[in-house]
Amino acid sequence: MNKEELKQKLESKKFNDTTIEFLTNAINDVEELYGEYISEETILERIKQNLNCDIEFMDDSENRTVGEYFSDLKSIKLKKRTPEEEHQTFLHEFLHCISTHKMPNGKVFIGFKNNRVEAGINEAMTQYLTEQKYPKSNKSYQEIKNILQKNIRNNTKRRDDKIIFIW
Repeated sequence: MNKEELKQKLESKKFNDTTIEFLTNAINDVEELYGEYISEETILERIKQNLNCDIEFMDDSENRTVGEYFSDLKSIKLKKRTPEEEHQTFLHEFLHCISTHKMPNGKVFIGFKNNRVEAGINEAMTQYLTEQKYPKSNKSYQEIKNILQKNIRNNTKRRDDKIIFIW
């Protein structure tokens, strides 16, 4: 998908060019890596449901985290860094955004499990998915990620060295 197509599909959101650029890259990354598990249509619906404003860039003094997705505010904040680091962090936060979804019964699920007890596993899974595109990205959540990888090896099928999961 290119920027103009995305801008048209998300016209009601009125995202600025920077946000459209980051979203375009992230959508293309997710489709390339996980397209057989999540459709473009689902990704776009999750963006419409879970992101209401442009990316907010923070300077170093504002926060010590490099990025964060706020499900209640439906926003993403990123620390100003190099363009590659910003795109890596955005992909991580974008995966949080599109893994948050409202069910037909009105319940909202965040992450790859249905409640916050698994928040650590959710962070590890999100980082694992991010590292499929950016292998040299920030190595956050390493201990819990090691546990997740051990469980993945023991409990899932693998195809082309990527995990198989359901969104």
